[in-house]
Amino acid sequence: TEYNLDMKSFAMAVNEAVNTNKSFRKLIKEEALKKFDGDYDVLLSNIVDVQIDQEEIDNTISSSAKVRPALPTVRELLENTFSKLENNVKEEDEKSNKSTDIRQRANASGRSVIDELMAQYPDLQVSVPVHVENLDDENYIPIVTFLPEEYNGLITTHVEAFEGDKNITLSAFDIPEKAVIVIGENERRREPIIDLLYGVPVLTINKQSDGLLLSWTISMGAEPVKEYKVYRAIGSGSLEYLINRLGYNTFYLDSNVEAEKTYSYRVAAIYEDDTEVMSELVYATGPNPPNSAIEPLTFNAEMKTNTYVDLSWALDGSKFTEKTNLYKQHIGIPQYNLIRAFSSTEKQFFDTNIQKGEKIKYMLQNVTYNEVSNAKYDFVYVPYRDPIRPSSVRIKHIIWKDSYSLEGPFLQGAPEFTVKVMKTNKTDKKTYEIQDEIWINIPTIYRELGKSDMACDIKIFDWEQDESWYDMLTFYVKESDGGGSTSMNFTAKYNIKNKELAKLGIEGGVEASLSIVKKGDIVGYSYLNYYDPIDYWVEFPNHGVKLLIGQ
Repeated sequence: TEYNLDMKSFAMAVNEAVNTNKSFRKLIKEEALKKFDGDYDVLLSNIVDVQIDQEEIDNTISSSAKVRPALPTVRELLENTFSKLENNVKEEDEKSNKSTDIRQRANASGRSVIDELMAQYPDLQVSVPVHVENLDDENYIPIVTFLPEEYNGLITTHVEAFEGDKNITLSAFDIPEKAVIVIGENERRREPIIDLLYGVPVLTINKQSDGLLLSWTISMGAEPVKEYKVYRAIGSGSLEYLINRLGYNTFYLDSNVEAEKTYSYRVAAIYEDDTEVMSELVYATGPNPPNSAIEPLTFNAEMKTNTYVDLSWALDGSKFTEKTNLYKQHIGIPQYNLIRAFSSTEKQFFDTNIQKGEKIKYMLQNVTYNEVSNAKYDFVYVPYRDPIRPSSVRIKHIIWKDSYSLEGPFLQGAPEFTVKVMKTNKTDKKTYEIQDEIWINIPTIYRELGKSDMACDIKIFDWEQDESWYDMLTFYVKESDGGGSTSMNFTAKYNIKNKELAKLGIEGGVEASLSIVKKGDIVGYSYLNYYDPIDYWVEFPNHGVKLLIGQ
């Protein structure tokens, strides 16, 4: 077209000027950096009368025609290059079978070629859209191209360009590595070639463990798409054809990618009339290679109440985990049962399928591509008492072997028991007394009747329980009659979880000393766990003594 011939002629003239005159290249750089319209654009009308330094003529640069001597203004410089290129322009006119030579029109109007161009194209500009900083090097000579009339950023793949005295083809999609001068009209007001019926692909990329998943959509109401073509480049390099998909297939998994390497993609929609519409360029980084299954970082089972178990865990977010399996086992039964599988974003589960008094072991494993990680374990003893509220602890009954073995002949009457109750503090692991001496006096009639058990109701305290702490009471019992004196050392206890073995280990607290009458009167010490039944017989090593601890 006439427009294309005019733009090409002007581009060839500019190419000749930048190849032969350093001062002209310097002027283009300085004016582009002013960014008068926000971009690196230079209107021809703004520089046409600027004088060019006559001393800056390159003698080392090969060109089909050198401008000698340097002309005083941009108009004269470009006018002179047009005259040098006249033959090339005429050949193009003959090919188009039209008398559209800009020089002929200039002669007819009585204007110079440059003034004729500015009259017909008042917004004619020289632009440096990328890498304008390259022009800081006074010896760098940029490629020159022009925007043809049919140019559209969505479908035009290549444009004609000039590099020295050579015609080349320049990609319209790939960002060049060096500065390029583009000839065109500023803020073009021409309507785009693409009809609204041709939809534009909108490309998105999701990173997966096995590659980059490309998916795209096309606007509703668009003409049917015959096929799609997928293009890929490494970084900002040249796009290369990758694969084609039929019009109904809008997905593609690119598994041939390297970890942490950056790729760029475009998708072209090909319509029945072979119109090709490109998506925008989208960048993505290759995923790390699939890792082996990594065990969970943490796993905790806590009794918030005796109606459910709070199970929580943490995973290594930097590693891929396909799913997390949670298993349950009743202690004493070898088989684990799968509760359910969880996604990598789920981190908590409430197990409400429990019964008071159950001892339950839980196992947590990560799974990645059928590989199973090492397991994390935890367990709970479901208490009968409810941890969310204090519960009373009371001595409800006492049993002993017989009065004679404790008291001897009848002169000393019936037994008298004293009970000391202690527990260990969770924070500092120190032992403290709950009750120093609880007296249980057996009436004489019991000895006379030969009875060796008695009901009672003696409150010890209200037991408050931390859901993550397996508390324990330590009972020390002695029979208090007799003469003489001796002492016994003892230690209160507390429970420590061993998650791997799914058992409670009894650990020591602070030792204490108990003064007793004589060795024969030692009843001994025993323990009550928080998770033991509410009506629970605490047995002591001597004289058959048992205490029923209730609520």
